[in-house]
Amino acid sequence: MAKKNKSKKRQAVKNETVTLDNIERLSDLLGIHQSAAGVSVTKSTAMCVSAVYACVRLISGAIATLPFEVFRKEGSSRKKDASHSLYGILRKQPNPKVSSVVFWETACTHILLQGNSYAIIHRNRQGDPLALTIIDPSRVEVDVKNDRLLYFITLEDGQYLPFDMDDILHIPGIGWNGRKGLSVISSVGQNSIGCAIAADEYAGRFLVMMLHRGVI
Repeated sequence: MAKKNKSKKRQAVKNETVTLDNIERLSDLLGIHQSAAGVSVTKSTAMCVSAVYACVRLISGAIATLPFEVFRKEGSSRKKDASHSLYGILRKQPNPKVSSVVFWETACTHILLQGNSYAIIHRNRQGDPLALTIIDPSRVEVDVKNDRLLYFITLEDGQYLPFDMDDILHIPGIGWNGRKGLSVISSVGQNSIGCAIAADEYAGRFLVMMLHRGVI
């Protein structure tokens, strides 16, 4: 019996194939993308490029300071509804730990760099929203079951939990399937950001070399 189990395990391992899609998903999960310059580009290394940092800070900061209004529909018109339960969450404080400015600035940063913004919607027993908790996109996997989106999230304490689409605020960027936005780092920015990082590292090494030789 033990020999049969071992042979089945070997066969299962042997039948596994590594495809380009698997490699890309693993790269997205780890947040590591190899550029043509040979430099690994991550969200952290990308923000070390001054142009990337300046653009992300400017765009996310500007959007975060815009007022978020809640409206109710009255016939063919609409009116602001400051009494709605979402008003305080979206405009003032999504959760006790962060202000609305910090929350939306972080959400925009996630979209600009990783193509998606995710937040868990906390509800009371009646189903009314109480708070929003921002989640790092690298901790989220999206799947479809029974015509509904399921979000599998690795929480900070290590728990791996599924969430229904009604309990996640997902703002995707441009993408292929409508379920998940493309990572800007792995699509358009991989080589350009990688080249900028490689050029900066080369300039630093060249300067150190010249200093040691006494040229400068």
